[in-house]
Formats: sequence, C-alpha cells, structure tokens
Amino acid sequence: MPASNTTHPPFLVPSNRGGSHRRGFTLVELLVVIAIIGVMVGLLLPAVQAAREAARRMTCSNNLKQLALAVHNHHDTYKMFPPSMSDPRWQRRAAMTTGFRWDRLSYMTHLLPFIEQQPLFEQIEPFMVGGGVPWAFMDNSTTPARPGPFSERIAAFRCPSDTVQIAPNDVAPTNYHCNRGDIHLDSNNWEWRGAFSNGLRGQCDFGKIKDGTANTAMLGEVVIGRQTGVPAQQRIKGGVATGVNIMIGGPFSPAVCMAVRGPDNTLANAP
Repeated sequence: MPASNTTHPPFLVPSNRGGSHRRGFTLVELLVVIAIIGVMVGLLLPAVQAAREAARRMTCSNNLKQLALAVHNHHDTYKMFPPSMSDPRWQRRAAMTTGFRWDRLSYMTHLLPFIEQQPLFEQIEPFMVGGGVPWAFMDNSTTPARPGPFSERIAAFRCPSDTVQIAPNDVAPTNYHCNRGDIHLDSNNWEWRGAFSNGLRGQCDFGKIKDGTANTAMLGEVVIGRQTGVPAQQRIKGGVATGVNIMIGGPFSPAVCMAVRGPDNTLANAP
C-alpha cells in the first residue's frame, strides 16, 4: 500500500509556566475576622466570669453547710455547741495583766475533728491543756512566722469569692463566724446570749434556744477585714481579749454607722 501522507497533530502537553493559582486572605478580610473574634470574646467573657463566680458562690454555700453539719455533730458528741472562744482552764491568770492571751481558740478549733482535720486538731490540742500559757506567742509581734497549726489555711474556712490577700505570717483567716449573741465581745465578759458562748465546751444546747432553731442564726458569712494600726501578728479576729472595742475609733464602728443615719433610719452617703 502506498504510504499515507496524513499528518497527525502533536500531543498537547499542558504548560506549567504560569504555576497554580492560589487565593489567600486579604488584609481587610483578616481584620474582619479578628474583629469578629474580638466581639465574640467580649460577649463570652462576662458569661464565663459569671459562671465562675456562680461556682465560687456554690463553694461558699457548701462550706457553710459543712460547718453547720460539724456543729451538729459536735452537739451530738458533747451535748453542747462549741464555744465561740475558749480557755480550757476557765480561769483568769493574774500574771497576765494585759489579758491579751485569754480565750484565743475559736469555735472552729473545736470543729476540726468533725471536718476531717483530726491531725491538725492533734497539733493544737497540746496548747489546750497543761499549766503553761498555751498561746503566749499568738499576740507576739516579734514572732517572725506563725507556728504551723495556727497558720494552716483550710479551704472549708474560706469563701473563694473573697479575694483578700493575707500575709504568710498572719493568722489563718476565715469567712465564717458564729452567732455569739448581742453582747460585748470581750474575754472579760462572761455573759452569753447566743448559741456559741465562752468556755471549754460552751454552755448552750438546742434546748436553750428559746426562739427555736429555725428562727436563730447559727453561722454567717463575712468579708475578711484588716484592722489598721495593729501588727499582723496581733490581728486575731474574735481573739478577743480586747475584742471589738478596739475598733471603736475606727471608720467602721457602730458609732460611725449611726452618725450617717437619716431621720427615717436610712443611711446617708458616708465619705
């Protein structure tokens, strides 16, 4: 057969000269994305903070419930409420002319065995018996650091919503105080009109609460305060040898509060 003169077109090979086309974000688009993220964070942050505070408040409430249960267990064991402040020997010591070492152990000391803090209580217990001065160092401003048991921070005694900073050499703080009644808080005053009184074990039981337990406050939550002008080693809240009367001249005393009371018993704005 004669050779064909038909010519075939060459194979077409795609060209790579221009490279692949890729599209990225422009500067304006990036700024828009960043702005959207910023708005979302601004909207979510308050919600996150509110959720965290709600969790902290729940912890505070649970702490109160735990302490209230401990008070009931103490009453079941000793048939008395724990004392608001206790001197186990229940006597005044003539050698202590200033009185600053009377009644320094609060009701919380007696609750330690009932909130799973028995080892800590056993460290404090030697200071509660014997013939010496059990807490001579507790108002000694020259003491560089607190002894272990008295500076131990216990989570159940603190409300996490209170963010006050406490110095390492200060006494361990608490946000929960007991109902001692309406009497002057002083170790020289042996009278009591509340569920938590003086003494080693207290003097009040359920039967002595005349208004009924449903109508009587047991514990309350307070903000931790700092008494200005008093060395850190002497700030023992309710430690109360001289008691609340140390604040009579301060800005938060009852006299100052009454001074801003209006004629209709409302409080005016204080400076």
